[in-house]
Amino acid sequence: MKDTIFAKRLILISAVIAVVFIALFSRAIHLQVISHGELAKLAEKQHLKKDGAGVDRGVIYDRNMEKIVEDIMAFSIGIETNKIDESASVAKQLASITGINKKLLQDKLSTKKFEWIVRKADPKINDAILKANITAVSSFTDSKRYYHYETLALPLIGGVGIDSQALGGLERYYDRYLRVVNNGTVWARDAKGTPIYKMSAGGGSAGGAKSIVLTIDRRLQQTVEKYLAEALQNTSAKRGVAIVMDPHTGEILAFALLPHFISPASGTISENYALSEPFDPGSIFKPFLIAGALDAGVVKPGSKIYCEDGSYRIGNRVIREGNRKRFGTLTVADIVKHSSNIGCAKIAEKLGSESFYDYISKFGFGTVTGIDIPGESRGLLNSPKRWARVDTANIGFGQGIGVTAIQLVTALSAIANGGNLVQPHLVKRIIDA
Repeated sequence: MKDTIFAKRLILISAVIAVVFIALFSRAIHLQVISHGELAKLAEKQHLKKDGAGVDRGVIYDRNMEKIVEDIMAFSIGIETNKIDESASVAKQLASITGINKKLLQDKLSTKKFEWIVRKADPKINDAILKANITAVSSFTDSKRYYHYETLALPLIGGVGIDSQALGGLERYYDRYLRVVNNGTVWARDAKGTPIYKMSAGGGSAGGAKSIVLTIDRRLQQTVEKYLAEALQNTSAKRGVAIVMDPHTGEILAFALLPHFISPASGTISENYALSEPFDPGSIFKPFLIAGALDAGVVKPGSKIYCEDGSYRIGNRVIREGNRKRFGTLTVADIVKHSSNIGCAKIAEKLGSESFYDYISKFGFGTVTGIDIPGESRGLLNSPKRWARVDTANIGFGQGIGVTAIQLVTALSAIANGGNLVQPHLVKRIIDA
C-alpha cells in the first residue's frame, strides 16, 4: 500500500517537473527565436545612442599606437529665447550650473532667437541642465577633442575650433583625412545611460574619418620636453627648440618647443617658430663649410691655416674669434675643434662664393624641407652674386645667413648618414577605422 502511494507521488512530481521544463523551454524558444529581433532592438536602444549629423575627426596616435588625441562625447546646449518669460531667473540658474557669467547669459537670453548656452559641454553639465527642467532648453549630442597627455606635442598637433574645424599644425595639414561630416555617431552607454565610448561613425561623403600615426614617440617626447624646460630655466633663455630625428629615414621622434601658447579648448594656436623663424646659426654652421671644402678638395683635414692671432681684417671690417681667443696656425681639424671664426672665414674664401653657395644649397638651406606641417619658411640665403668678400667670410662661421631649426637638423642628418638629404616628416601612416 505504501509503495503504491509513493509511486503515485513520484509520478506526480515527475509530471510537474516535465511541465515546468516544457514551459521554460518554450519561453527560451520564444525569447531567442520569435522575439529576438524585438529584444535586440530594445537592448540596442538601452545601451546605444545615435546622435544627429555632425563632424567626425579621426584619432591621432604616436608611433607605438598610443592615443594622443581623439574625439569624446560632449553636448551642446541651446535655448529658444522667445519662449522664456523670466530671463533673469533662467540666467541665474544656468550661471550656477555652467559657471558662465550671469550678465553674459542675460544678454544672450534677451535676444529673440535660438542661442547656444554652452558648446561641447561635459555630460555632467548636460545632465544638471536637463534636471533643472528649464523651459525651451535643448540638448544636442556633440563631440570634442580629448588630449590624453594635455599639452604634449601641441605645437605640432595644433588645434580645432568650436565646430571641429582645423586651425593649425597636423590637424590642419591632414584635415582632408581626419575630418568628415558624418550621418550620425553611435555611442555606447552604461547602465545609467551615460555615454562611455564611441562605437562608430555613421559615415559620410568621404567614407568616414581616417586616423594618423605619428613618427613621434610619446615617451621620448615627454623626456625631451622635460629636459628642454629645465634647460630654459637654468639658462634664463626666452625660448628653446629640441628636435630628435632619425638621420636615415627623416622620421621625427621628438619635437619640442617651449614655451608655446596653445589652448586646444579655445582654438588658440601659436606659430611654430622652429619652422617659421630663421636665425643666425653661428658656429653650428661651420661643419657644412668644412664638408664642402673637403669635398671640393680645397683643403684636407691636416691642411694648415694661419688664424691671424685673433684679428683678421677684410676691407673696413675686422673678424675676431669668439670670446676674444687668439690662434696662430691651426690645422683644419683643429679649426673645427676650437671653432675658429677666422679659420673658417679663410676656408670660405678658398672655397669661393659660388661653390660655397652650391654646397649649402645642396644641404637644403634656402629652401623648404617639405616637412608635413604648415608654416615652413625657406630661410634667408641671398644669391652669391650679392655677396661681398666679407659676406663669404661671415657665412663661413654662420653669420649673414638665416636658417630654421628644421633645416639645421635635416642638414646635420645628411652629415650623419653619409651624405643623403632626407625629408623630415611627422606622420608615419594614415589608417582607416
